[in-house]
Amino acid sequence: MRHFLFKTLATLIVGNLALLSAFAGHLTNYQGKDSLQHIAEKAVITIKKKRTESLNGYLLVVCKAATWKSLEKDSDLGPFLKYKKGAGNLDLVVAMPSNAKDGSTYGIYFQDSRPIGFVEIMTGKGEKISDANVVKAYTPVTEDSERAADQIRFEEVEVFTDDNQPLPTLKVVSDGNALPGNQPDYRSGAIKLASGYLLVWNQPNNYYVLEIKGKDVRQASTDRKFFNVDGMFLQIVDASISDFLEPANRKNLDDKAILEAHREWETKFMESEYKVKLKIESSWKNLPNGKDALLWQADVSHSAIGNVKKQVYLSVVQGDFVLLLGGAVTDKIEESATHQLLLSTLETLKTSDKPTDLQKLQEAIRKQSPSGVN
Repeated sequence: MRHFLFKTLATLIVGNLALLSAFAGHLTNYQGKDSLQHIAEKAVITIKKKRTESLNGYLLVVCKAATWKSLEKDSDLGPFLKYKKGAGNLDLVVAMPSNAKDGSTYGIYFQDSRPIGFVEIMTGKGEKISDANVVKAYTPVTEDSERAADQIRFEEVEVFTDDNQPLPTLKVVSDGNALPGNQPDYRSGAIKLASGYLLVWNQPNNYYVLEIKGKDVRQASTDRKFFNVDGMFLQIVDASISDFLEPANRKNLDDKAILEAHREWETKFMESEYKVKLKIESSWKNLPNGKDALLWQADVSHSAIGNVKKQVYLSVVQGDFVLLLGGAVTDKIEESATHQLLLSTLETLKTSDKPTDLQKLQEAIRKQSPSGVN
């Protein structure tokens, strides 16, 4: 499947903007949300019989007969699909970690909604997803557990095939098992809210919570911080200050000087990519918490592919990092709307000197508003 790759944190892949407009309505291709969640729950239960590690954060892609043949061309799904001939009563769930290095990739085959086969490819240990490895790893499954799935929870996300076809996917928020010994959950993640998403970021020396609000907010990627907010593109990245400033040079710089140095660093890379001198506009914004933020934008109307006119960024110093929010101005997205999106999002920033317990926070939100979080 297709993943987003960046040489620099601030460079937007403008071609993805067209894909974001296609997010609505794809779950109907999989016989509705309830059916998709039901088979995903069975897949989680089947996998948990084989392993003890948490499946939280895993992505579950459900492949149905209608798309079986076309998805055989995909590099990740294809080897699983080609193992069996598609049929009207045959389903496949491919479960993979958000980061391939974090665990195995699984294929669970279903016939008439009952699991019949199990495959584990140890991608976390370097094993490749290939036709030969699927054949070697396949084992039959004869039991269909009726174990209660009340504590298994998902949120809807989408990934894309190698040829950019959107795939409705469920991300495991809770696999039904509490962490051993009430161990804190210090993973990073995005919690679905009625108003959008709450991004919890637990990176050493870079702990923060940020709310992404809108009438229609969708997570556009699970391994990168991309969101579609009311049809507008929002990217959130963290640039280590050491990437563009030597420690000795940073010592006597204030936040404004650091943000200007970061802007120049990113601009040089963008100009090398677009092969043209870019027009840069900048202005300073003062956040409610008193911190200075730099709003800057690059005119790429004659440089970028697609209908992007400007790339817009809002940055603030966050510990040893620059927290950067990115958006775009297009034929349909006005400059003022993008500015407002970036500013209103950054104004929700809450920083900390210690990590946030993701699961504890999610449970607290659920208790406050049961219908406000998935």
